[in-house]
Amino acid sequence: MVLVGFLAEKHFVSRISLFSNVIAINLFLVQMDVENTLTYLYANLGLFLGLIAIISYGTRDKLPSWVYLIFLAYCSAVVGVLIVIFTAYR
Repeated sequence: MVLVGFLAEKHFVSRISLFSNVIAINLFLVQMDVENTLTYLYANLGLFLGLIAIISYGTRDKLPSWVYLIFLAYCSAVVGVLIVIFTAYR
């Protein structure tokens, strides 16, 4: 999922990429049983943003440009690095 999002991202994080990255990080955290409160906070906030993103995509509503800046925290590179770090230090 992260690879698909990385290939799709050029200048911003699309709503679909955000949603797939959020699902990827949450599945990873659950599967690896990571016990880090800040990481779970990040992942849960991502679920909320992912829900907003997928609903706005489905209804074809536009989001303000500042929302896409927040989406950058869930770009494929960030999610990929988090997965690598938690895998390496496991």
